[in-house]
Amino acid sequence: MQKVKLQGYDVYCDNLTEYHELKREIWGYHFYYLDPEEYPELARPGLRILDAGAYIGLTTLYYTKMYDNPEITALEPNPASYRLLEKNIYENQLGNVKTEEIALSDRRGKDLLFRDRSSDQWYSTAGFTKGAWNGEQDSERVLVKTESLRYYLSQGKWDIVKLDIEGAEEKVLLAAKGEIEKCDHYLIEFHPVGKKGMGKIVGMFEEKGYKVDVAIKGKVMPWHKARGLSLITAIKRKNKVR
Repeated sequence: MQKVKLQGYDVYCDNLTEYHELKREIWGYHFYYLDPEEYPELARPGLRILDAGAYIGLTTLYYTKMYDNPEITALEPNPASYRLLEKNIYENQLGNVKTEEIALSDRRGKDLLFRDRSSDQWYSTAGFTKGAWNGEQDSERVLVKTESLRYYLSQGKWDIVKLDIEGAEEKVLLAAKGEIEKCDHYLIEFHPVGKKGMGKIVGMFEEKGYKVDVAIKGKVMPWHKARGLSLITAIKRKNKVR
């Protein structure tokens, strides 16, 4: 375990190379940020944010820095990563963050999570797909608890839902269709696993009245032209400032 400084926070990690790559995406490129100047409804204190696939908490820490005293629920299924998530929240005294050792799925229960079995322990790619979403890892299995996004959305109104769930996006979101309007702002990292495309996800959000943008490395494009790892941003239209 190593400790690094990140804009006033102490961050504990096991893989320093992975940490720096994720820090660059989240803190450098502001991958999961929605600017309150563009979305004034996010300028108020106490935003409710769901951070699913929190890993060791880099996005959670980022949100506590960028927004005014948000209330965050951070979900992470991999036991090794969850221990670091808990430590990073505790050591930085973030009393407004709740952590749960949970994988989002389409149902409550248990399932096998696949994670990197190499000495690198590149655990941010842990998910339900053997070999990681791109099929390039040598995996080991660990049994984890699962819960549905539908369950969390049913607990009241959310302001931001961020999903980085390594290929489970389609089944998680479609199973939550009846509750999807309980949040106005979604940030979804889309992992193209097998032959799955993002058409069903985009279609569901548009049917519910959301404006959907798809981007790769910051470049917005039509969803059907996106190839590879993409970011889906879905904003309920009535809240979009034009």
